[in-house]
Amino acid sequence: MHKGKVVAEKGEYKNFFLKFMSENGWKVFGIELSPEASKYAHSLGLNVFNTTLKEFLEKKWYDGYFNAINLKCVLEYVPNPIEILKICKSLLKDSGIMCVEVPNDFNTLQL
Repeated sequence: MHKGKVVAEKGEYKNFFLKFMSENGWKVFGIELSPEASKYAHSLGLNVFNTTLKEFLEKKWYDGYFNAINLKCVLEYVPNPIEILKICKSLLKDSGIMCVEVPNDFNTLQL
């Protein structure tokens, strides 16, 4: 990952990912529903919005703004994950990357 890149992240309460990226030259944006977690992120010097993912994505970002988007344990909570993924894709640069993590609670009862 090169310096000068822009990353958005939703899903990590303690903001370890954003802190690491910020310390390595990335311009970071975070989304956090919890006012306490948002306040903690600000105390770390991180640019974290206390808002919903949908409200964040509806801000006046331009297409291709982000080099990377990280959605960690997010999509299982949104009513229309396909819509969120399409919006995120439009916000990525052509060479951008999106990392998505969702839980898999598969067990033998699902057979």
